[in-house]
Amino acid sequence: MRTGRFRIHKEQWVPAAVPLLFAVVLLVISPLHDTFEEWDGVVQAFAGREIVSGEGYPWGVAQRWPPLYPLLIGLGGRLLSEFDAAKWISMTAAVGLVYVVYTLTVEMSGRRTLGLLAQGFLVVNPRFVISSIQVENHMLESVFLVCALTLFLKSIKSPGSKLWLAVGATAGLAALTRYTSYALLPVFALVPFAFFGRRQALRAALRSTCPGGTPMRVRTARPLRTRFTYQWAGMCCPMGLPINGGGIRTQTSIASSTSSERIPALT
Repeated sequence: MRTGRFRIHKEQWVPAAVPLLFAVVLLVISPLHDTFEEWDGVVQAFAGREIVSGEGYPWGVAQRWPPLYPLLIGLGGRLLSEFDAAKWISMTAAVGLVYVVYTLTVEMSGRRTLGLLAQGFLVVNPRFVISSIQVENHMLESVFLVCALTLFLKSIKSPGSKLWLAVGATAGLAALTRYTSYALLPVFALVPFAFFGRRQALRAALRSTCPGGTPMRVRTARPLRTRFTYQWAGMCCPMGLPINGGGIRTQTSIASSTSSERIPALT
């Protein structure tokens, strides 16, 4: 019995220990990244500053990114510099992602060993480690997206649970971080019909898409639609800036309207 209890206890703390050790590594290497050089991050930092100051979300930024990451940067900027606040958001999301990847792998394979291997492959990936301390919204989107997929698989196995609402909520947070997470909506809307009856599948699809899909569409439908209109032109423009004028504030105008005296405040 002691061996059994120890085994259960070990299975619980080992998957949690890997993210904690990874967090220590990030704290050690984070000071090495001391220059606010991510163009996307600079633009979103200024956008977050405008959100928390009550000026609204700049339209040019909304065409490229939803408002969640800039909003968090702006709120964190009340306590730290925007640069440090954004790095803390990325690092926290990356640490959470390491654990959620374990949960998703176990949910798919049923084997805890594969979950630990998935964690190991992730934390030794140089690209993942670098992205974890950068001012980009990839880590924040990834942790919400993988969490939504994990909850979705759990909901498929337990159709009577209330996890469907959590699926929609986490998917909504992912899509409020990056528009690419809109790809989850058709998956969550159609896959239940392959596992359940028509009525139960419809109920599951509505629960998993409406909580996240409705606020996403209300806030970002027009920017997303506009994004498709200029995406093709972006192939000829390296910055992918919108070509529709009409007074819409683009990234270039945001950067040019910002005085050079304000830039050091972000670093």
